[in-house]
Amino acid sequence: MLEINLTIVIQLINFFILMWLLKKFLYKPMMDYIDRRSDGIKLDLSEAKRMKSESVALKEEQDVLYQKARQKAGSIIRDARKQGEEERLRIVTEAHTEYSTILEEGRKTIDMELNKAQAQLEKNVVEIAVEIAEKVVERDIKAADHEKFITQAVKKLEKWQ
Repeated sequence: MLEINLTIVIQLINFFILMWLLKKFLYKPMMDYIDRRSDGIKLDLSEAKRMKSESVALKEEQDVLYQKARQKAGSIIRDARKQGEEERLRIVTEAHTEYSTILEEGRKTIDMELNKAQAQLEKNVVEIAVEIAEKVVERDIKAADHEKFITQAVKKLEKWQ
């Protein structure tokens, strides 16, 4: 039947010693390394999840800030347009006022010049009438002379106008 000889016993003892040595020097350190590596991976995964949560939170915060900035920019643009429109209306109003003032001053100047011209014209008419009267008194006026004096007087009046 089964014979147990010393070689089998020595091989069994060698096998168990090898198993014990492998367990002590190879299996246990290998398992410790695998456990540490597994813990490191778990730690890295939890850190990645935390960072992902933070990035989502930061993105939401940036989106809120972006919306606020867009609203503020829109408000600034509306205010600038409103101020521009107010400035435009002010300038137009000032221009109309200045136009009215200049127009009124122009009318006054024209009236004054017209009055001066009329006064000068009246003075000239009087001078011409005096001249004509002097010439008439100096000599007897004939019908042809009379017409000649009137034509000369009209020409002088036209020249002064």
